[in-house]
Amino acid sequence: STSASCPSSKCKIEAGLKYYVTVRATNKAESQSWFTSDGITVDTTPPFGTTIYIDGGTSTEYVSSNQILDISWGSTTKDYESPIQSYSACLSTAMDTCTLQQAQSVNMATSVNLTVTQRPSDTALYAVVMARNSANLIGTTTSWKLSVDNTPPEAGLVADGEANNDEDCQRLDQPVTASWQGFQDQQSGIEAYYWAIGSKPLWADIQKWTNVGLQTSGTSMLNSTTAGQVVYSSVRAVNKAKLSSEASSDGLRLQSLSTNNVAEFCMAP
Repeated sequence: STSASCPSSKCKIEAGLKYYVTVRATNKAESQSWFTSDGITVDTTPPFGTTIYIDGGTSTEYVSSNQILDISWGSTTKDYESPIQSYSACLSTAMDTCTLQQAQSVNMATSVNLTVTQRPSDTALYAVVMARNSANLIGTTTSWKLSVDNTPPEAGLVADGEANNDEDCQRLDQPVTASWQGFQDQQSGIEAYYWAIGSKPLWADIQKWTNVGLQTSGTSMLNSTTAGQVVYSSVRAVNKAKLSSEASSDGLRLQSLSTNNVAEFCMAP
């Protein structure tokens, strides 16, 4: 016979140990040769310890349909008995399984871009990562819950001036101030405002879109404007699902430096 087996009652195998098989061949002249295998490690436990990151961190709470998420886990997965052979990942509506799509295999890569399929708002989603070791055991890790938000914030009002008091004109040598109110998002909330100044509504050719956090006003000294020019402040509100809405002021005319009484000589935009 060229094969043999060892019943579990006689061969006591312990997980984590490496075992070798030795075969002795004896010919009719009683000469013998010995052959030993290269060994096999008994592994009864799947990989573990995977830490999932979404878009580079662990703070993402909301996503939107069709959004592309960067799912990564680095070198956090551990297996002390046999090496990792491959990873796969998916987005799912349940923990520890793939309900929306087949798990995407990435071989030994430790990140993958996954697209959120069209789902209703308030749907709960999870990122699921599976690691397979050399014993074909699979360890599954599930992220924290993500909530789908498909609606952008409600746009508010933008004023050329402080405290939402809208001005029509000001001197050219004075800083431009804008304030805004009424932007809101009932589901995921406003994450940040971006403020820009342009020669037309929603343009950013004078001041690029600038993240001002959750401030509701901003002041900027402009250096590339001319007397008589009309500038517009625009605000973009971004919610926690990365959806946005925009609004612009009705314009602010920059008066000549020689104009002392701005209100008297103001030519409203």
